[in-house]
Amino acid sequence: MAVEEQGIEAVWPEGPRLKQALAERDNRMRFVREVKEGKLLLHAHTRASLLDHLKAQGYADTPSSLASLLEMSASLFTSDGIAQVEAERDRANEELSRSRGAAADAARRAVRAQVEAVEGRKQRLEAEVREMEEGKAA
Repeated sequence: MAVEEQGIEAVWPEGPRLKQALAERDNRMRFVREVKEGKLLLHAHTRASLLDHLKAQGYADTPSSLASLLEMSASLFTSDGIAQVEAERDRANEELSRSRGAAADAARRAVRAQVEAVEGRKQRLEAEVREMEEGKAA
């Protein structure tokens, strides 16, 4: 993890929850699209083989689990349902982006405050060194 990312994570406690929510929405959207487009034929799989297929295709194995995709309402595969799933995913992505931006701003402010504190300490130490040098010269 990059130093910048660690700084953001330190001031972004809701980050993991929002990332998980987005991963779950991504899974739902991908699953619905693949079924709609005929890329995933549910009737050609057993439950176990379908879960294996989803893992192999890179679906996020979130705590709500891939199995929850198999329990989705059939209404989500209608044109209205697909639009709903896409809108939910877009909202989750926007919430994550907004929250991450606010956390990044907070992290930058914290770093600036630390830099200012270090600069102030540096100036005080330099002044002490000058005083000591002037005392030796006298």
